[in-house]
Amino acid sequence: MNTKVLRPALSISAIAFAVFAAFAFSAVPEEGKLIDVYGHNPLEDCDVTTVECSTIQNPNVCRVSSGGQQLFNMSSPTECNVELYRKIN
Repeated sequence: MNTKVLRPALSISAIAFAVFAAFAFSAVPEEGKLIDVYGHNPLEDCDVTTVECSTIQNPNVCRVSSGGQQLFNMSSPTECNVELYRKIN
């Protein structure tokens, strides 16, 4: 009688532990490394643009157009001076 109750309980607890372990021991991405944001134009009072930029650092800065104004992210409610980069697919 005890084995009929114990077997399902052990099976369920093993599955629950496996699910818990999968989430508990997975690496958490660094904050801000996976964010895509719309660039802000500092020449237009930091107005948001429709250009999608990335916070992942690469050699290509994010611009309005090829050779155009460089775009930034907001560092405070009134200032945009955090450098953004062109999205790499």
